[in-house]
Amino acid sequence: MAQTVNKSFIPDLPKGGPLAEYRKRANFDWKDLKLIFEEEQTLKTKYRVWKLLEEDPLFTRSNTNLPTNESKRIAAMQMNHMANLNIVPDEVYNESITQRHKYLCAVNEALHAYSPSLSVKIALGVGLFNNALIAMGTERHQKYYKAAWNREIVTCLAITEVSHGSNTKRIRTTANYDPKTKEYIIHTPDFEAAKAWVGNLGKTATIALTFANLYTPDGESHGLHGFIVPIRDPKTLIAYPGVLVGDIGEKIGLNGIDNGFVMFNNYRIPHENLLNRTGDINEEGVYESVFSEPGKVLGAALESFSAGRIGIMQESVNTLAKAAVIAVRYSAVRKQFGPERDGEDIPIIEYQLHQWRIFPYLAAACVLRVSTFSLFESYMSAIERSQKDSNGFELLTQLVSELHALISSSKPHITWTARDAIQEAREACGGHGYLKASRLGDLRNDHDPSCTYEGDNNVLGQQASNWLVRQWENVESPVGTVDFLNRKDQMMKRTFNCVSKRWSFDHFECESFCLLYF
Repeated sequence: MAQTVNKSFIPDLPKGGPLAEYRKRANFDWKDLKLIFEEEQTLKTKYRVWKLLEEDPLFTRSNTNLPTNESKRIAAMQMNHMANLNIVPDEVYNESITQRHKYLCAVNEALHAYSPSLSVKIALGVGLFNNALIAMGTERHQKYYKAAWNREIVTCLAITEVSHGSNTKRIRTTANYDPKTKEYIIHTPDFEAAKAWVGNLGKTATIALTFANLYTPDGESHGLHGFIVPIRDPKTLIAYPGVLVGDIGEKIGLNGIDNGFVMFNNYRIPHENLLNRTGDINEEGVYESVFSEPGKVLGAALESFSAGRIGIMQESVNTLAKAAVIAVRYSAVRKQFGPERDGEDIPIIEYQLHQWRIFPYLAAACVLRVSTFSLFESYMSAIERSQKDSNGFELLTQLVSELHALISSSKPHITWTARDAIQEAREACGGHGYLKASRLGDLRNDHDPSCTYEGDNNVLGQQASNWLVRQWENVESPVGTVDFLNRKDQMMKRTFNCVSKRWSFDHFECESFCLLYF
């Protein structure tokens, strides 16, 4: 006998209202469908989070646009208050890395539905920060992991500089080791090397995981390394001497996030603040690494940031679904132009043109939800394997290129699809879609940066295509995504067989054919 799934935790839909007629036509149980797209535990977590937020006055939503500083103040208060809600039970901390991330993703998706700014603040300050510590730090950095997990510190990741974002090899912030004091001297040579667009840094971050070029006393550069850099006094939020930090100003959206900049003036930090999993400096000031190619290993460690791109994909799918649902519901109650001149108007959802506009995005929300979850599981499985294996970094180095290519191709596709869906939904709702009350304008503004941060979409697409081109000559696919290229010789021998003169190539000039059909 098939096991009956308990669906009682999923709230019922309203029995009346203008959508009731269409809901009655469904020939399937929508709750069953919901449990296909999301795991039971994920849904329970989301409903629990939403209930907690609904009962707390601090999370009451404003009906108007707040001033930028007020948005940041409220988001900061909400983030600090999260620890009091016990949304993430202590036992989750002891789960496997995959289960831990599943739980955190469910929490973050629930928060994103309420406030994208809040979810991004937490994702940056807890998720990405701790991922980086796991990948690049050692036991001596665990205190920061636990402090960030418990919201005892506000953290950020300072990577991008004013003049260099995607091209991390050109980052110019330096970290010179002083053997006399056993300290690193962090320095920003000029404004173009200032760390910029750092989420949480503008007003509240007390700790920044900062990337700088490590120099030993002999003047030799050992490339980019991560450092735990104190920014502000946690009690007063006043910047420490040698640190110039500030907010970059109002943005188009996501104004609850205090994006900031920082410059360092020969600022000293302790020796143990170097994230030393790939390399360290000994008592004599000599750089040591157990890896023959520490730079390559650092690249594998940096791939932990791909979890951030997967998070963006998950949030984008939710945004896409939200926009499509708004447009579908509106089209079911908005009536226009009946088939008869003097007859009654009919809901615009009945028109093929309207279905053609919004149904593909509704389908995309379903497909991309499943594919993104599958990608997340594959990614976390690879990360967990690398941490359990005695040759973990070597294993991760083998996997990293393919994972990066897979994520670099998926993130543009999903975020651009969501972007287009929001715009189409806005237009499909006519003038009412332009009202703030529709939420489509807020969705559009808050989603827009997803197409550029954590990797510009066009640049990511090029990185994915570069990897694919390299596979043509020598297939290296430990994840198995391009195993089909091993059959490229047989595939290239296949020819197109025309079965109809209507589609004969003789009927087309090559250029015209490409323009029309590709």
